[in-house]
Amino acid sequence: GLTKSVTGGTGPTYPNDHDGDLLRGYDKTVQEVTLPSGRTVSGEMCCRYPWRLAPYLGEQPEGIFLLNDNKLATDPLARDSFEYQYRVSLHPALGLNAYCVGGYDDGTRSLYFESGSPTGHFQSDVVTRLSQAVRPGNLIVFASARMKQGAGDEEIAGHFLVKPPKVWRTKWSDKFDEDRPSSSFGNVAPRWDGRAVCAFLDGSVRMLDETELQDMRHWSNTAAERNNEVFIVPR
Repeated sequence: GLTKSVTGGTGPTYPNDHDGDLLRGYDKTVQEVTLPSGRTVSGEMCCRYPWRLAPYLGEQPEGIFLLNDNKLATDPLARDSFEYQYRVSLHPALGLNAYCVGGYDDGTRSLYFESGSPTGHFQSDVVTRLSQAVRPGNLIVFASARMKQGAGDEEIAGHFLVKPPKVWRTKWSDKFDEDRPSSSFGNVAPRWDGRAVCAFLDGSVRMLDETELQDMRHWSNTAAERNNEVFIVPR
């Protein structure tokens, strides 16, 4: 469902409606989204990927995003509330690998560009079209996510963005620790017996353990092309 809507296929999909471009993890240029029910979501909430993808997921897309411990929507009347729309946008169960798939645009500049981009702060190897992927069946689009700001803070199951193990000067901890901030493991949550649910660019879904998650060939198109599991996404 999620990856097919992002990568294309039969029926209405995001790439079919956007000249073949893949969905961005964050897109400040979008100011309003109309849902299948006729409701609208506007402002910051629709910049993150969930509400922009929602029109391609049927009549109740919220049930796809709010999994695990996210149970805010038990009351149907809450679905029109600001809090509900905000939580869906910020804490979907699955985070998008926007560093390397789709990209991220804050409205003034794109932070992630195709390889060889002559301008911009970052020059990563982000795949913006399906045809660019070397191994689409191995490139993560979505992964189980979490959000925990500090060691003593409550963990929230879900976050809209997951980050690769190695990006410029930052890298994941060697071992996942649920008591550490979520940023120490790229917001990825291997909550299923030490494994995370991952959806790949070809539409397949499988579980990856901590060792497999640390392999940059699952995250970066350039890493896959060079067969380099410790590749660092450059700045």
